[in-house]
Amino acid sequence: MNHKDFGNHGEELAVAHLIDQGYDIIQVNYRIRTGEVDIVAKDGEYLCFVEVKTRHNDEFGSPFEAITPSKQRRIIKLAKLYLMENKLTDISIRFDVIGIMVEFEDKAKIELIKDAFWA
Repeated sequence: MNHKDFGNHGEELAVAHLIDQGYDIIQVNYRIRTGEVDIVAKDGEYLCFVEVKTRHNDEFGSPFEAITPSKQRRIIKLAKLYLMENKLTDISIRFDVIGIMVEFEDKAKIELIKDAFWA
């Protein structure tokens, strides 16, 4: 499995996990010229911008360590653009992160951190 396919597999696992947790998936891979938000979803009153990080192992750190301050700033900027593009002004938002460790293609450890960082 190449890097892109591996990432897509992680996003599929993340979507299934979010649905199991009661989220409503609004959009997967919201893309604009300046970047991408992996998943946009509703969780109760919150519109959630969800970043997904998938790893085979922790050789290069945990999936959560990949969400650096600069990555957080990019996600926040994309979220603001999403809100403007969709004319959403009076809505509560949240930034969630899903870390996935894939041990085998059919076995993965999935961890969701709600409200992982703030705008």
